[in-house]
Amino acid sequence: MNCTKCGKEIPEGENKVCEDCQKIIQEEIVSEEKIVEEALPEEKAIEETVSTEANEPTEEAKETETAEEKVADEKETEENEKETTDEVTVKEEKPEKKFEVSKEKEDGKKGIKVEIILLIIIAVALVVLCCVKFSNGSLEIGTSRVETRIGDNVGNTIGNIRNYGYGTIQKNWIYYIAPNEEITGYGIFKVKTDGTDNQELFMQEDGIVSLNINGDYLYFISMSSETNKIYKIKTDGTELTLLNDTDVDMYCYEIYVVNNNIYYFGADYDIYKMDLKGENKTLVSDTKTGYLGITDKYIIYNQYIDEESSEIETYIMDLKGENKKPLVEGERTYSTDIQGNYVYYTNEGGQICRVKIGNASSKEVLHEITAYNVFLNSMNVLGNYIYYMDIENETGTVCIYKIKADGTDKEPTMITELKSYSIFLNILDDWILYMDGDDQYGYINLIKADGSKEVELFKVDISEIPDNTEYLESTAEDFKEYEGNYANSKGETITLLANGLRKNDPEDMKITKPEPLGDGTYIWYCVVSDEESFLGIVYPIGVPVTLYDISDPEGDEVIEKSLDVVCLYYGQDAPLKGYSEDSIYYKK
Repeated sequence: MNCTKCGKEIPEGENKVCEDCQKIIQEEIVSEEKIVEEALPEEKAIEETVSTEANEPTEEAKETETAEEKVADEKETEENEKETTDEVTVKEEKPEKKFEVSKEKEDGKKGIKVEIILLIIIAVALVVLCCVKFSNGSLEIGTSRVETRIGDNVGNTIGNIRNYGYGTIQKNWIYYIAPNEEITGYGIFKVKTDGTDNQELFMQEDGIVSLNINGDYLYFISMSSETNKIYKIKTDGTELTLLNDTDVDMYCYEIYVVNNNIYYFGADYDIYKMDLKGENKTLVSDTKTGYLGITDKYIIYNQYIDEESSEIETYIMDLKGENKKPLVEGERTYSTDIQGNYVYYTNEGGQICRVKIGNASSKEVLHEITAYNVFLNSMNVLGNYIYYMDIENETGTVCIYKIKADGTDKEPTMITELKSYSIFLNILDDWILYMDGDDQYGYINLIKADGSKEVELFKVDISEIPDNTEYLESTAEDFKEYEGNYANSKGETITLLANGLRKNDPEDMKITKPEPLGDGTYIWYCVVSDEESFLGIVYPIGVPVTLYDISDPEGDEVIEKSLDVVCLYYGQDAPLKGYSEDSIYYKK
């Protein structure tokens, strides 16, 4: 059976939650008792009466005891009936909607009293906390949830959508995106949560990202060279319906289906929403910067400090576009995610941090990523753990790691080693969806969050796939804004031409059109011959760059952190090992 809070596998028995979640629940109860004591003086008085061992209880206590005995008897009867019903409906395995904190039951009426009063305290505390707000129109702080999961009100998590939304989950099915065997089309597939019954639902020529689920429908972005479109399709692969192809920005790769609305950003980079039929389009906020993530309560977004500044800070607001507040004092966040009342993010220094919502000065540094720049978007948070990719320093191998979200782990736990690296990590309850590859095959796999089981969903022989890449003509001027002279730290100079080639590169060298990676960063591919190829990448002003030195065997030395335009050229395998000093050029 699985923990009803975090999804972790636990032994069969009375306990419905794992030991870690029990500790969290108990800590919440302790921290909330003060609020409950003020709001519920009568319940507190009853609790104090129970905790006093009187030899002769008062008449009022006897009446209370009799009433509580009756409630306990009714509860016992209901549990017996439930056990009988469970024997008949055990195949459905519906998730429990409540939890129990495991402890030894005390004998006698005093133990029954304490248990009932504890349940009253918990129930009322949750009601009280749901209503707590900061005064003066600030952000609402809801119940202290341990996790944010995909459900009726949330079509996918921020962490998954930011990792391109390749997978989502509902009940016993995982839905995911994969290409066909010829890599000429992209489709939606589904597989049972036990890793069986893998089947194709839908296939098309254009790329697909940002998979969300709500009820009987999947929602996604279809990408083409001309525009991005928002579609929905039934979970059985029927009734494909176009919802919006008019005002979605071509660089909008993230949609959020939240509270029966679809959030997206338009060509003006303002935030909009529409209903699940694609109607009633409404402006939510004129941020001019899109957004970083949306939950069922909050929108996180970047904002320029002022109209004339290029400096950006990260803000948080409610779903109405109101009550805007800085998320963390004087800092821009990356790889942003939300769990409970905390926002998790990476900063310019490659640190994994968290800050409490509504308290911009509560920043905590939890961990540091070695290859921060390479795996910028891979961080994903669910329940009690942060999942991310990094380089294992001794071998230079890319690995998937996890570390406790409360910062108590001194060292991360390795889940698995990759053959190359993945462009995404999607966390789907106790499964991790990722891609991998070697010289011959490409894979899309599922692996248990504890590394205990792995399922191969997709495998393709990439050695036999023809190169259908669209290369630019040597006379193209797609790189005109990056044209100019660059120099590295050794004083060596290169001249980048408007066609993306270096001055001394052969004119017939193949080069692809620059593709946006976000934040104004562009990457392109250069092919010199069948044996030689490399990547080029440009980071513009304002985008921090942390570079891991390939010559440093320990992986501790950062080459440079630039606030100016930087151009990189490196070999195909360099992102796995770092960057050589002479491959980094700064614009003169």
